[in-house]
Amino acid sequence: MNFGEIKHPVPRKSPAPPSKPEPERLPEPQLQQISLKDQKHRWLGLWSGFAIAVALAIVGGSLFFYMHYTSGPLPASITKNASFALYYPSPIPTGYAYKKNSAKLENDILFFTLQSDSNNTITISEQTIPPDPPDLTHLTGFTDFQTLAGNTAVGTNLGQPIAIILSNTTLITITGARTVPGDIVSETAKAMTSLTQ
Repeated sequence: MNFGEIKHPVPRKSPAPPSKPEPERLPEPQLQQISLKDQKHRWLGLWSGFAIAVALAIVGGSLFFYMHYTSGPLPASITKNASFALYYPSPIPTGYAYKKNSAKLENDILFFTLQSDSNNTITISEQTIPPDPPDLTHLTGFTDFQTLAGNTAVGTNLGQPIAIILSNTTLITITGARTVPGDIVSETAKAMTSLTQ
C-alpha cells in the first residue's frame, strides 16, 4: 500500500439518454406545371359559372317583376276570379298610392281605393259592361273624351268628381272624395291601363 498517493475516484459517465427516432421525412412536393390547355379550361369554367349566375339573376328578376307588377297591387286571387278585363291606373296620380287591402270582389264588382298622404281617397269600381251601357256623350255636366281604356266622361255628381269609362268589356267608375280636385280624377281616368290576367 502506498499512502503517499491519493487516488481520486474516476467519475462514471451516465449512459446517454435514448435517442429519439428521427421523424419520417416526406418527399418534397413537386410543383406541377399546368398546361395552357388546362388554364384555358379553368378560365372557361369560371366565366361559364359567372354567365349562368347572371342569367339566373335576370330570369329571377323578370319573374319577380312579372308576378308583382303585371297585376299592380291587386291580389292574384281577385285578378284570377274576375270575369271581365281589369284596369289599373299607371301611373297613379302624384301623391296617391294604392290603399293596402282595399281591393274587394263582391257580386262580380271590383272595388279598390287610392289614398293620398292627406287621406283624400279615390274609389274605383269595375264590373262587366251592362247590355245597355250609358251614352257618355249625353251626360249633363260631363265632358267626354277618349282614353287608352275607352270612351270616358268626367264631371261631378253631388259635389264629388266622377269619371266613367266604357271599355270593350268593362264599366269603370272613378269617384273622388269631395276634397279631391276634379283634375286628379281626370288624370286617374287617363292613366287606366288593362292588366294582364
